[in-house]
Amino acid sequence: MFTIEDERNFLSAAKKLQHPHKDLPLPVFESLCNIMPVIGCEIIIRDDKNRLLLTWRDDKWYHGWHFPGGLLRAGDTFKYRINQTAIRELGVKIKKITFLKPLNSGRRDSRGYGVSLIFLCQPETKPKIGKFFSKMPNDIISVQRILWKEVVKNL
Repeated sequence: MFTIEDERNFLSAAKKLQHPHKDLPLPVFESLCNIMPVIGCEIIIRDDKNRLLLTWRDDKWYHGWHFPGGLLRAGDTFKYRINQTAIRELGVKIKKITFLKPLNSGRRDSRGYGVSLIFLCQPETKPKIGKFFSKMPNDIISVQRILWKEVVKNL
């Protein structure tokens, strides 16, 4: 149970975050993801054969193919988060971004509760990382199955 003292300590610590994007330690951010909905910016890249780009993920949260994406942090714009994620996960910058739709399953997964904002993106150059798929792979991360179906339906 969260006590009055816990609340005071939490609020006191939160006031120290002058720049939440930079000052918030990753373990604190991850603990907040466990109790608060987070916003994921999902990067959809389609090649000239209408195949979709996925990257392999193997970390403490997930294991399998997934759409590249990043969680929005305080102070981020969508453009900033998408480009930072594309550079980190794909080795490219994005030159065109088109918003497709929101997606909210309302279900909790291993990382917490998420809302996905789906963006169709055109990279400046061919992605250095990832693989294009014409069909959803069997070993796609389970929470990404719904996303794949929504993307295919809306492209």
